[in-house]
Amino acid sequence: MNLLLTLNANYLNPMMVLLQSVLDCHPKESITVYILHSSLTQEDFDRVNATLQNSRCQLVNLPVSADLFQDAPVGFHFSKEMYYRLFAARFLPPDVDRVLYLDPDIVILNPLDRLYQMDFGNDLLAAAASFNTGMGVMHRLRLRLPEDQVYFNSGVLLMNLKGLRQQQREQEIYDLIAQQGDTLKLPDQDILNLLYGDRTTIVSPLLYNFDARYFGLLSNLPAKYRIDTQWLEQYTSVIHYCGKHKPFKEGYTGPLGEYYLDIARRLGLEPSGEENPREEEPKLEKWILKWLEEQPADHREP
Repeated sequence: MNLLLTLNANYLNPMMVLLQSVLDCHPKESITVYILHSSLTQEDFDRVNATLQNSRCQLVNLPVSADLFQDAPVGFHFSKEMYYRLFAARFLPPDVDRVLYLDPDIVILNPLDRLYQMDFGNDLLAAAASFNTGMGVMHRLRLRLPEDQVYFNSGVLLMNLKGLRQQQREQEIYDLIAQQGDTLKLPDQDILNLLYGDRTTIVSPLLYNFDARYFGLLSNLPAKYRIDTQWLEQYTSVIHYCGKHKPFKEGYTGPLGEYYLDIARRLGLEPSGEENPREEEPKLEKWILKWLEEQPADHREP
């Protein structure tokens, strides 16, 4: 299995937890992890290898010039490294035809094989729909996307590198940043939706990009709609700690934090020392029940 991560040193600990969770869920499989970065050192890579101590995990160091995307919009918990995956087809070896990009603030609960091996057809990407469909509609309107296009979250992104090498025009990305930089609120994610949204296979966020912020709400719904830890552990492959509130910072109170913290303790990793900001739990809105009602059966129980 080929994985892609793009990060700086601030996300080394979360990355190690993520990789350990992948290894735990694929006990007989080797993984090759391509790491695009502009600031990591050999000591950083040595530390990761020493912490994981697993011969099934091969790290591939792919340094990127610090000048790339120097003028692109960044801010909050967004860094310039997030843009590097846009050029994965250029940076990864030419014999790699597909790769699964994962944000480092993710934990894997169940095998990824069904997602990783899916048929692209004529599409370039596979990604999960935005968990909050109300916000998804707002993003679609903000970016003036076609009415039938689904806005997706790019934290889990299966990439058809063979297709991207044939169809991607890199200058389009630079032009889009120059022309619409002020409107790119979720910068690289917006770019991916604008350029490739019509060539993306949409998969279920309940299975492949579960937003941890919504668990407290979903676990207290009526039985017909309820999603609890038993459901997650049976069906969900990806837990994504979206937003500013992270389990690798001090004071995390999210109910799904234990999945991250259990692995972090096994690896001897301490919280960063940075305090989590206060974050309100999402409120029950009509769109949530409507969205759950509309989910295909195989999105809820594969």
